[in-house]
Amino acid sequence: MSATARIDGDERHRAAVANTLVWADQAAADGRYRDALEWLATIEAIGDVLPKSYLTKRSAWSAASGSAPARRAGQSGR
Repeated sequence: MSATARIDGDERHRAAVANTLVWADQAAADGRYRDALEWLATIEAIGDVLPKSYLTKRSAWSAASGSAPARRAGQSGR
């Protein structure tokens, strides 16, 4: 694999994650907190770590949706 192909793939990945965060914000702005939480879970499902600001948003959106914050496999609630 060439270095150019790797950079392009990384750029596409970063753009996809950025778009997913935008969609989470849009869903939350529309009051669709569970949808917003699902967008965040999608990012974690592909192995990425949420930016710190989205950890705070996830807690707020979870409270607003009436559901417990989603946890990745292997995380404890402590």
